[in-house]
Amino acid sequence: MTAEERKLTSWERSRLDAMPWAKWQEKFGISENEIIEKGLGKDLAQGRYTSLVRVFSSGDGVRQDGDASLRAYQTTKDGEFQLEVQGVRESLYIRNVFGKDIPEEMQKDLRERGSAGPLDINGRQQYLAVNPNTRAVVVCPASSLENELSRRNEVFGHTLSDDEKAVLAKGGVVKDVEMLYNGKTNKGDIHFDAFRQCLWSVDKNFAEKIGMKKAETNVQSQTQTAKNAQKQEESNKKSKGVHM
Repeated sequence: MTAEERKLTSWERSRLDAMPWAKWQEKFGISENEIIEKGLGKDLAQGRYTSLVRVFSSGDGVRQDGDASLRAYQTTKDGEFQLEVQGVRESLYIRNVFGKDIPEEMQKDLRERGSAGPLDINGRQQYLAVNPNTRAVVVCPASSLENELSRRNEVFGHTLSDDEKAVLAKGGVVKDVEMLYNGKTNKGDIHFDAFRQCLWSVDKNFAEKIGMKKAETNVQSQTQTAKNAQKQEESNKKSKGVHM
């Protein structure tokens, strides 16, 4: 048994073994052993999106290769596993999801910390997240947060108070608390990370990681350039109107 296999629980291993790997091997070029050895088995078994893996698809006799984030799911409790293959987006689009408009405040949360919610989508309360590997907006049910709050009282060494749990239950952020991470104590914020589907620390550099900071800087630079050009044009007009 390899080191990666030892990290899997018996429940996770049984779910992986129940997946139609022969079909996925033929359609996407991925195998169970490959997924496990790359350390992606736990995420796939838990119904979370994996980090990027190389896949291919064939259509009309043409083979296309690319990187994708994978998620396995069942439409019914005992139904066959399906595989979502999510390709990498060139840019982040967060105005709507599944035909539902995303409020501006939630769009801001998605840009800055990668998670937002809850949002009613087709009659179900869902939390939104940005898949940092693909820049796609994904959803997870509000029950995931409810389960987290019922079973966890601590996040990175910080014990959650009832008031803090109440803030998190509404999709809020617990700010400026001391947490222990990788043997070091630092102050930070806690939120429900809808991509990981668990309570987690807020990544202050999230926007930069998905390219939002660079995009915002470019927009600001273009806006300032336009303003400077307008000022210069107005100044030139005034100069032409003055005669000594």
